[in-house]
Amino acid sequence: MVEKAKEQNNLSHSIPIVFVHKGDSWYLPYVLRQALAVNHNSDVALLSNETHNSEIDGVEVCPIDDLQTELVQEFYQNYQHISTNSQDYEIFCWLRWFYLLAYMESKGISQAFYLDSDVLIFTSPERILSLHPEIADNCAFLIPQQSHDSYYWCAGGHISYWTQETLRKFCQFTIDTFHKQDLLNMYYQKWNWHIHHKVAGGICDMTTLYLFSREYSHRVINLLVSNREGNFDMNFNSRSNFLEDEYEMQHNHKKVILQNNQLLGISKDKAPIPFHNIHFQGWTKQFIPNYYQGQSFKEKIKHYLDRIFYKLQIPVKTKLKPAFVRMQLFLKNLFK
Repeated sequence: MVEKAKEQNNLSHSIPIVFVHKGDSWYLPYVLRQALAVNHNSDVALLSNETHNSEIDGVEVCPIDDLQTELVQEFYQNYQHISTNSQDYEIFCWLRWFYLLAYMESKGISQAFYLDSDVLIFTSPERILSLHPEIADNCAFLIPQQSHDSYYWCAGGHISYWTQETLRKFCQFTIDTFHKQDLLNMYYQKWNWHIHHKVAGGICDMTTLYLFSREYSHRVINLLVSNREGNFDMNFNSRSNFLEDEYEMQHNHKKVILQNNQLLGISKDKAPIPFHNIHFQGWTKQFIPNYYQGQSFKEKIKHYLDRIFYKLQIPVKTKLKPAFVRMQLFLKNLFK
């Protein structure tokens, strides 16, 4: 037991935080610097097609072009687009896991925390591992409570922990879902439900993560189900987390207060709960600077202007996209 404790302690001091992102989004320096602020003992890496953030001290920028493996090509060869979202968008959401695997293999990294580029993290990886020691030899991500019959089939990897072994299993499982007929049939069952009910979405990497959690339930830890000195945030713009209607809302996002330099969500029973992260999905990206707790940086003025332009686009995108999706699903239902 002592040796095991020593081993886990050593692991906790060598787990990098890795981001995968295309482009030079205005909010990216905030999430990178926030990760640096909490990750005192390990590296922060950005796998990207841009080098704009390579000047941030402590951030390693790795070109995506260096991570094109045979497994990536195998994914491309088997991929089928089954979503109302754009093909380029969905493909990249899957490819990030293959790029993460290639990066871990090239660097000899046995375990890593992955964060989406719209996630602020407030708890260090070593602290998360000490709170959840059961994840050390497995993988961990966020799985809301759901009925399999609902076809919701959603799990979030936007803050997740992976060993190289389990990530390799997930990448191979992803490829299998597109060419093994029993798994592919499950995708089309869900897709037909979307078409019939005229619901946007379809098949994405969150679907695959959900199915992987069922197939490898003994290897997947759900970070949403245990309140250990705080909760993980599934989506800032929703009152749901593991359960529906779990948190209070304010201005169309979770109500969050700052107390003793700690960000607290307010549950429906009025209990303040620390957040290990906040996931600023979609239009809530505009709030990332409000909750950033890292050091000030000189480029913030430029990014402040970018943020203003981003906020001006939100009403247009919010109104146009739903109408476009409804027309798309209507036509698919008409000609299926």
